Amino acid sequence: MLQAQQLNVSLGRQAILHDVSFEARPGEVTALLGPNGSGKTTLLKTLAGLLPARGQLQWQGQALPLQRGGQLHAACGYLPQDCSTRSRLSVTEAVLLGQLGALGWRVSAEQRAAVQQQLAALGLGALAERRLCELSGGQRQMVFLAQVLLRQPGLLLLDEPISALDLQHQVQVMRSVREQTQARQLTCVVVLHDLNAALAYADRVLLLQHGRLLAAGPARDILTPTLLAPVFGVAIHQAHTASGHSVLCPHGG
Repeated sequence: MLQAQQLNVSLGRQAILHDVSFEARPGEVTALLGPNGSGKTTLLKTLAGLLPARGQLQWQGQALPLQRGGQLHAACGYLPQDCSTRSRLSVTEAVLLGQLGALGWRVSAEQRAAVQQQLAALGLGALAERRLCELSGGQRQMVFLAQVLLRQPGLLLLDEPISALDLQHQVQVMRSVREQTQARQLTCVVVLHDLNAALAYADRVLLLQHGRLLAAGPARDILTPTLLAPVFGVAIHQAHTASGHSVLCPHGG
């Protein structure tokens, strides 16, 4: 379990996060939502150990350092929003780097099989021999997600992993993230802008505005027009599909 208590983050003289407290549980996808500039990426980087902060952060009951920043916590798998690269590594080689600490002079058959399995789970099998520099931005993002998942982290932190993807791959990625979070009992925190993706795939939601945590709880309790409309500044209607699923429909201010 990941527990944060009264996290405060400043960049220069500007305060970005104010007394943010929450917990994220193993086996659950926790969606981090809020308007642009609300502090979502700053919070994710703080959880990863990349930004210094004040407060308390615990992982599985052990305190994590907050003061220094700049180095990923050992148990953390972190995927930033920007995955641009000019690397000429192949997709297979890039994903194999997820096992860098376990690699020797030769790559074992088991390691290659693990890469192939992870690529297949994300629908990337056909790209295995392509070079990263030849891929679209969305494809590269999925490759780096495969790399992060191959590390088998206990804590999975994803910054807008579906923002550059088409609809089919959005569903594929979020479904895979949810399935692997449950199967491996990962603690997963993911920044999303798509409210319906959060409604479909998140167990819990953290709602940020102006660097403050406005609400935290089960997705069905937080993702309501009453809570969301004033935060995003638009009217939101909640509808239901023929199969009974809820859908959030923004329709202007």
